[in-house]
Amino acid sequence: MQRKTPADIPTRSGINALREQLFAKALRQGLGKAAEVLVVADGAVWIWNLVKDRLGRARQRVGLFHAKERLWAVAHATVTPQIIETRLKSKRIGSLRFTKW
Repeated sequence: MQRKTPADIPTRSGINALREQLFAKALRQGLGKAAEVLVVADGAVWIWNLVKDRLGRARQRVGLFHAKERLWAVAHATVTPQIIETRLKSKRIGSLRFTKW
């Protein structure tokens, strides 16, 4: 399987322009020939809907940065830092390194 490089698609022209740019970029990177398509984004519903609209068969995942950011917010809204540290160590998921960016 040949992997393509990530495709950041910045725009200031709104969602409709982004939708068209996303599809055009995907076509240039081989969408028509791809056996699988993976989109990594921040989890915003509007992005998932956009991907579903233009790249219907694509798998969608939340990027690690955004997943960690959300875990940080939930953890610190509900428990103390000491409890977080203890639970992370006991579950062996401390490698996520809960550091506020």
